[in-house]
Amino acid sequence: MQVVVDAGGAPLASITVDVEGQGLRFSRFVQHTFEVERRSSTGEAPFSLGFTEAARPADADMLGAIPDALIPVDVAPAWAPYPLQISPSSRGALYVEAFIPPSAKPGLSRFVLRVRSDGAPLAELTLDVDVVDVALPYRATRAFTFYDRGTLEAFFDDPDDVERRLVQMLHGHHLESIRQITTPADADAFSGALSGEWFTATAGYRGPGVGVPHSLLPIGAYGTLGPPDAARLPDIGAIAARAPATVRDLFVYAVDEQCDSPAAGAWRELLRRGELHERVKVGHTCHEPAAGQDADVVMVPAQAFDPEDAARARAAGKRVWIYNGQLPFASPVVLDVPLTALTVNGWVGALFELDRWFYWESIFWEDKNRGGQGPRDVFASAETFHNADGDTSLYDGLLVYPQRQRRFPAHDMQRDGVLPSLRLKALRRGLEDAGLLALAAQVDAARAAEIGRSIVGAVLDEVGPRSPLSIETQPAALHRARVELRAMARSDGARPRSDLESSRAALASLRAIRQAERRASGAGQQPGDEGYALIGGLFGLLVAAGGAVALATRPRRRQASQPR
Repeated sequence: MQVVVDAGGAPLASITVDVEGQGLRFSRFVQHTFEVERRSSTGEAPFSLGFTEAARPADADMLGAIPDALIPVDVAPAWAPYPLQISPSSRGALYVEAFIPPSAKPGLSRFVLRVRSDGAPLAELTLDVDVVDVALPYRATRAFTFYDRGTLEAFFDDPDDVERRLVQMLHGHHLESIRQITTPADADAFSGALSGEWFTATAGYRGPGVGVPHSLLPIGAYGTLGPPDAARLPDIGAIAARAPATVRDLFVYAVDEQCDSPAAGAWRELLRRGELHERVKVGHTCHEPAAGQDADVVMVPAQAFDPEDAARARAAGKRVWIYNGQLPFASPVVLDVPLTALTVNGWVGALFELDRWFYWESIFWEDKNRGGQGPRDVFASAETFHNADGDTSLYDGLLVYPQRQRRFPAHDMQRDGVLPSLRLKALRRGLEDAGLLALAAQVDAARAAEIGRSIVGAVLDEVGPRSPLSIETQPAALHRARVELRAMARSDGARPRSDLESSRAALASLRAIRQAERRASGAGQQPGDEGYALIGGLFGLLVAAGGAVALATRPRRRQASQPR
């Protein structure tokens, strides 16, 4: 939730927010806000890697003062201070969250949220937390993101410690992590994630998915093993020997976005000759139909993802995943799209068989594409992605912020560590919603599918390049959907199960219903341009007490994009 304080006509000094009560620990974050003056774009065109012209969100909603980085109050710097200092006719905001552990007692707990200015009471809000006796599934749908280990080494004094904390942060947001693994030593350094050891209390982890190990391991991400080379087979075999059986997807990442490259097929042949192919597969990213590709794992961009082609490829033994996003097909992770659009990706993953969703980067702090502009002060400008094709994307590939920026002392917090973003929270919210859908579908699959349809009107191959946005992004509509799903999960009938087998079986029933609807309507056979506009209202709670304080369950406008 957010706590928003409006100053009115007079300044407000030293604003503090405390949550008082027993049983839960609340974390508080300052929302770092800056002025966004330009949109993501391709050259001077109105479209970008993150959205087509027809699905471009309105400038009025995406420009101006926008928050994203979330800074814990106990480390807030002078340029994003806590206690908050709010100028006349301005507002300040905190992001507040609590982790509900499996040991939490079911029932209603009441907390008091106190807002003070210079120690004097400003507002008091009651916060009721209703814990249901049904656990939310962890990773009902699968999503993962990459991080560049070299970036951590360039930024931090102790990159090993920061790496562990970064992977823990992503794990706590239902995301698996991948990094460069080209040698057995790389695999050893990442063993805490592969075994699940990093996600235990002993390793300092507190959050969902305790002890759950990573289930995938790409070797040579983005083709960094180079051309197919038999001399690499001993290292590949040694890496495979280190991968526990819980690593479901172990593969050589042969090449990136070069559909005409023979590298994947050549690597498959090398692995067969080396008797490694039974365990180690070969994957690449490519926008062409997956069924005809000479690869075991095909990662298809959202705007090219065809569920029927993916089903044919899976029937032939391939694994087909989705990556990145572009509106209206699916949401990117860029800043200048509705924040709730990234949440809806979780719903898309629940209603379509996507297997895994790959977000290309999480710490793209240095703009080092071909055509990039070099290191960027990520707290001063969101224009952190450029390439030689003339593309500019706001925070593309950046879900997490650095606390140390030696090149930019004005925004250097002078400590090792990383910070989450509102976009990362929105992504997690959608992955949690997929778990809610899985629980509700065990009670009433038909109704859960209807609720899913109310949020996910038309996506993927159901839309075309001239289609408007056809997903529900109004926070109030998402809230109403969650309320009903949660009520279904706690109904007096048979209690839904939270284990992954039950969750994924339930989601399979939702996907079967969606697929039947697609066949009946012809959706996806000839991508349409109309889409289905869905409308919802906004909601919030305002309390006047010297200033105005809002307790809102919606994030501020924002969202994600994608690169190539």
